[in-house]
Amino acid sequence: MDEELLCGLENFEDVWRRVRGEAPPAVPARRTVPTPQSRLLCALMDEKCAQSRLYAALARCCTASRNDLERLAREERRQFRALQLEYFLITGACHRAGAGCAHFTDVKNGLRMAWLHERELAARMEGEAASAGATLRETLQRLAKEDEAHARRLYAVLQRCFCSG
Repeated sequence: MDEELLCGLENFEDVWRRVRGEAPPAVPARRTVPTPQSRLLCALMDEKCAQSRLYAALARCCTASRNDLERLAREERRQFRALQLEYFLITGACHRAGAGCAHFTDVKNGLRMAWLHERELAARMEGEAASAGATLRETLQRLAKEDEAHARRLYAVLQRCFCSG
């Protein structure tokens, strides 16, 4: 209990000096102006987060390919964090992804939607990499290659759905 009280009083003197007018007020945090690159990164992060949620939902429905889909969900979350780092380097702020998730009527259509989206994202990131700065270019090119690999893995999952049993 004493430790909690002491932690609460840790910056008391600084705050009290500002209240009494003896210290200059704290400078408010500077708001960043959105740039084309920061808007692109926000959109990509939102899409990565939604794609991760889609894979997690598909994994719950498709027991035969659960491990593959859970791995894809983890990889999408890792990609989100890589994009979040690039966003932080550009803006100095962190972006939290939206709450969106794609809806699907059945597992095969969900897998098809994910496959199409991976191919689209790979092409989009490869195209955007051409005009990006050094570290962002490398990140986008790497993620584009990973998304191409995701599309191939999804193709194999779909192939198993149609061709086995």
